[in-house]
Amino acid sequence: MVVRTLIPAVCSKYNAIRLHAEVWHRTLDPCLQEGSSVSLAVWRDARSHGRGVLLYHYGSFDWLAWPLCLSPDAVFVYHNVTPAREVWRWSPLVAFRALAAAFQLRLMPKHLPWLAVSEFNREELLKIGFKTVETVPLVFEEQTKGQKSDVPTLLFVGRISPNKNVIELLRTFCSVWESSSPKPRLVLVGARKRWCRYADAFERELHSCPAREDIVWHAISMRYSELQELFRSAWLYVSMSRHEGFGAPVCQAVSFGTPALFLECGGTESVFGAAGLVRSERQGDFADRVVELLASQEARLRLLREQDAIVQSLYGPRVAPLLYSALKRLIAAREQGAQQELSARPDGLRS
Repeated sequence: MVVRTLIPAVCSKYNAIRLHAEVWHRTLDPCLQEGSSVSLAVWRDARSHGRGVLLYHYGSFDWLAWPLCLSPDAVFVYHNVTPAREVWRWSPLVAFRALAAAFQLRLMPKHLPWLAVSEFNREELLKIGFKTVETVPLVFEEQTKGQKSDVPTLLFVGRISPNKNVIELLRTFCSVWESSSPKPRLVLVGARKRWCRYADAFERELHSCPAREDIVWHAISMRYSELQELFRSAWLYVSMSRHEGFGAPVCQAVSFGTPALFLECGGTESVFGAAGLVRSERQGDFADRVVELLASQEARLRLLREQDAIVQSLYGPRVAPLLYSALKRLIAAREQGAQQELSARPDGLRS
């Protein structure tokens, strides 16, 4: 099978979609023939046909997605789009782009085959009206476990953006900090955009937080080895994100031996179910659950065992046959649809 993996040109070197697309392609490598490649999408890709599968990773509005979705070779991968309502208050321009992506998805041909990285994403695509959608999860590498820090440590990795809900995470940590002994530490790893009003509000909240001395924010990129050590040494990974297509950092934390808590956000609970899910009916539920887990190593290990059994199914050797089989089914469905379309044409219009 020849697979050309295309990544939106706006994806930087460390963009999550780009990284996961590259891992997917490496996972497929034993099944790939000469001519397979990974590259940033450019306009000439929209004009090339007959060279195997064109696997395009879609994460937001993209002008190039219009011609690519008409290619007979195309299979799109859906990483989800953050709803405009999550960012409208803070960034109208980002919200408009999210609306444009929603509009673009609804105008794409409904016979376009898709791979969704979670059941949550698959359901979104089916609601839009796409007919052929397969679910294949993101791929993670099995990691070596390490020693936990002496100080109870909470970890969050992600952008400083509205849908990640990090201002509420700060407030929740302050509540945990005030009721805990010894005092825990919160480590945040995530960049902010320069002209982001939400990030400005986050920084104000951070500087006024009573627990400020026990909060570490890594706002610039760090070496992967350093990030790995943070994942290993944390006692608990915490995410209060309101919308996720998958929740990759939660899976990464578990692979390093760190259990995770998260709010209902769509994609993460579609992967983990109730394991680590904190339902948000009552204010303070999340803080109470954090305090409970920090106080009990047995409870943390019990949660980790439950979550680790799920993450083991996301390692490359488990996902590779699923991905290969799903692509084969999508290709077969596409070819069958093309033959049916051809046979339905009047004889004079057939090539």
